[in-house]
Amino acid sequence: MRGAISLFLAALFLAGCSREERYRVEGDSMLPGLRGETRECVCPYCGYAGWVSARERGVCANCLGVIPDALLADGRVVPGEMVTVVACSGYNYDDVVVVLPDGKTPCVKRVVGCPGDRVAIRDGKIFVNGRRWVRTLSQWERERILVHDDGFRPEGVSRWVSDDGWRATEKGWTTSERSATLAYHHAEGRLETRFVEGEKTTSNVFYPSPVTNRLAGNGTAMRSEWTFPVSEFQLIFSVEKVSGTGRLEIFLPMGEEWGCFAIPAKEGEYLFSTLDGIPRAGEAVSVGREPILESGSPEFPLPKIKWTGEGTVQITRITLFRGEFWLPDRRNSRNFSNFSQKTLAKEGDPGYYLVGDNSLRSEDSRRWGRVPAARIRGLVRRP
Repeated sequence: MRGAISLFLAALFLAGCSREERYRVEGDSMLPGLRGETRECVCPYCGYAGWVSARERGVCANCLGVIPDALLADGRVVPGEMVTVVACSGYNYDDVVVVLPDGKTPCVKRVVGCPGDRVAIRDGKIFVNGRRWVRTLSQWERERILVHDDGFRPEGVSRWVSDDGWRATEKGWTTSERSATLAYHHAEGRLETRFVEGEKTTSNVFYPSPVTNRLAGNGTAMRSEWTFPVSEFQLIFSVEKVSGTGRLEIFLPMGEEWGCFAIPAKEGEYLFSTLDGIPRAGEAVSVGREPILESGSPEFPLPKIKWTGEGTVQITRITLFRGEFWLPDRRNSRNFSNFSQKTLAKEGDPGYYLVGDNSLRSEDSRRWGRVPAARIRGLVRRP
């Protein structure tokens, strides 16, 4: 799906301002940041209230369980989001509305390469002029992709696991041990068909899995050759109650390194990130990195939270996010395993290089090539 958008209101001309237009997003090419038509639903496995694409089979964004079609039939259909588009003289790594090569259909894309830039994909990451494309934490706040919210546990079972002293509560975890470690274990849902007493039944089954680039908005369309593990995350949790003294250490994978964070155990909400390959966090947080050298560690290291101290600590609202994993255009790539150094645009090429956030569903410059400025209608102002 190309993620086309339709004109909703006539252009507005404001004295002393650039021309503005209003568009409604259609399609799935900018998921999850900008949504086309979706359907509301409550996951029957974890209770997460969210949305699924109106065009794909329903998959829960929180637990990746496959939702039965019968449960979606009564879900409210929500039209695509409205965005304001402002004409500008130039664009610098912004979301824009561009006219497709057919010369008439507008759609939303993101500028990742300006005229003259060299753009490449390396292991699912975008590089511009040889440097990793980096976003601020505030930009990531609207572009990050939910991996799992521990407040909504599939079939009542937390995906955070401890074998040395953490105890699960209704919405979080608590420990009174001097040292205790909590680790995240991912799982994904699959539909399985079985025959019970001669009758055919289809049900969702959860299987352990590394965190991958599978996007719930794409339903069950993610084939194995398009699926890759991701290793950069953002973690948010709240320290709900502390008695005594101690500290919390957080370890988030970052390629072949850990992003390491340490905070004194004080009540409040905390954010930790290794997105873009950079360990970042809020104030009063010790930040560092170290190689992943653990003996017997899994092939794909797991996010961890470690408590050391005297007394009791309780944490809640543990939520894990990831970033995008960029694919080449699947229609032009025969072997996805050979794209680790794929060059998308050479240095000196004119025009803008545009992509959709949902790289599996987006038709963009990976297929079209560079886009001249004349085809860009304007800068997108998100709602």
